[in-house]
Amino acid sequence: MFATAVLTSGIILLAGYFPAHQLPVRQRSVGWRSFVWLNVLLHGGVGVAAFFFALSYLSWPVAVIAGGLSLLLAPPLYQYCLDKLGHRCAGLALQSLASGLILIVLCWMVASVDA
Repeated sequence: MFATAVLTSGIILLAGYFPAHQLPVRQRSVGWRSFVWLNVLLHGGVGVAAFFFALSYLSWPVAVIAGGLSLLLAPPLYQYCLDKLGHRCAGLALQSLASGLILIVLCWMVASVDA
């Protein structure tokens, strides 16, 4: 459930970086754009890993209820935790760190089911 909440709050954060031509000039650099695309890839990986985790550990009703509940909880989580960091490098770095850690844990848990 926490993985889906972080995924949804990350999607909300990343939506503010598109379209690129409307960003401030300092956020149009190649480094900044690659950092944004790295976060997009991380969030895609978290989404896929959360789906396979739900398939491995949860029944369908529980997975749907937990996913829906976390989709409802993610915007307040974003407002509370990331509102001050917003569209700065620190907010994007915090989101990528959280997504990377969740991706590692989910992949480890899904891989340990079959072992």
